[in-house]
Amino acid sequence: MRILRIAVLTACSIAPAAVFSCFADAPIAPASASVSNRSDAEDAYPLELDFGPEVDTGKYGTRRRATVTTWDTKLDWDPFSSTTLSLDVPYLVQRAPAGTIAGRSPARRVHVGSGADVSTEGVGDVSVSVDQYLLDQSDSQPVALGILGAVSFGTAPVSKGLGSGKNDYTAEAHVGHSFDRATLEFRGGYSVLGSPGRVSVDGISENVAYRNIWLASLLGAYQLNGRLSLIGALDSERASERREPPSDDVRLTGRYQVLSRIGLKAMVLRGLSRSSPTWGGSLVASIGL
Repeated sequence: MRILRIAVLTACSIAPAAVFSCFADAPIAPASASVSNRSDAEDAYPLELDFGPEVDTGKYGTRRRATVTTWDTKLDWDPFSSTTLSLDVPYLVQRAPAGTIAGRSPARRVHVGSGADVSTEGVGDVSVSVDQYLLDQSDSQPVALGILGAVSFGTAPVSKGLGSGKNDYTAEAHVGHSFDRATLEFRGGYSVLGSPGRVSVDGISENVAYRNIWLASLLGAYQLNGRLSLIGALDSERASERREPPSDDVRLTGRYQVLSRIGLKAMVLRGLSRSSPTWGGSLVASIGL
């Protein structure tokens, strides 16, 4: 039995320029800790549909600002109690210097161009993920353990700077422990990022090379009541571009269960390094199907 559930990959919302979303809800019962972007109330339904905007803005170590708004549509399906399959389809609206490539997932650093500011939009990189719980917390097992695998397909148009045109592959492990009304969780993983090489973005020719990255997150969730929960997170990722510091940020997320089938999730992000967005935020509606 899973009690307080937290999400980071998004998979964790795996979408360009998207932050890792984490939410939890419903009363706590002494059972196990585990990881998901679905509340216990919505666990009564095998499918969950999430939709809403997310905005990330920052200069990413340059003198120019890039702002990406992601309208994310995400479908989660629990074919078994221990397995969650996810499909994420983002629509990106970007305002940035010409030559900019929208932030990759899970690495959130934006490759900022040098041309005049331009606006582009279109479907981003479509991603799929599988989150598998291996061990549940119990009297004899102090922690819950799970693994996650994700693929982000290079479906976004490179010429518009909405993606690299290459696939990314991510593997993660997560371990958590639940208390009376709280859960602590640690996630660690590694991503193999595809490099586009020589590309033309907004009519500007450039050579873009990404390196593989590690990623880690420490999360804490607290259940205020049967409808409202709060989640704090500290994220760190190796920068996808060489000679850049890790991407570090803190996030605060709140989830409110409006009805048994409907929930609202709000998140605010503050970047802690020049590889991170300066600010970010999202507002997402969730519907159990």
